[in-house]
Amino acid sequence: MFNYTRKMQLALKDKLRRGGLAAGAGVMLLVAAGFLLAALWTWLADGLGWGPLLASLTIGAVFLVIGLVLLSLAGRERHPAPDTDELREEIAERVEVMADAAIGKVSGMADEMIGRASEKARRIVGGAGQKAQAFSDQMSYEADRFADRAEAGAEGAARQAREAVDAGLGAASRAVDDLAGRTQSARASDGA
Repeated sequence: MFNYTRKMQLALKDKLRRGGLAAGAGVMLLVAAGFLLAALWTWLADGLGWGPLLASLTIGAVFLVIGLVLLSLAGRERHPAPDTDELREEIAERVEVMADAAIGKVSGMADEMIGRASEKARRIVGGAGQKAQAFSDQMSYEADRFADRAEAGAEGAARQAREAVDAGLGAASRAVDDLAGRTQSARASDGA
């Protein structure tokens, strides 16, 4: 509940209370004037011998004082009615509190969403990194296999070439030995 409405309720209750006191004072004045006036007047006028005029003046003065005291009590205002500036200030304060609460709630939700998005991005980047590493490992494995096959093929070709060269050199060496053997036989037959 707004403070303005609470203050307004208190002010209205105070006005009703003061109105009730004023009504009570009025009733009191009437009752006092009705019952006591007759008895007091009679006692003052006849019992004390003041006469009708002095008895009436004394009774009137006493009730006037009582009535004035009650009216002065009813005139005191305990809770003044709030003005419109107080209402404006309170509404501005409440709106500011609600706006701060809303901003805090939205900020918290935004922080939570950013946290979830960054976590998801980390997972995606981590997954991409793992896939890139797996691809790199696969390519490295394939390159090693290709290099091993190429090396084995080169070694085989080199072995075959060496064997061919060795075979060619062996054949040439045999041809040279055969030629040398024929040359010696031809010399020996020439010499014979």
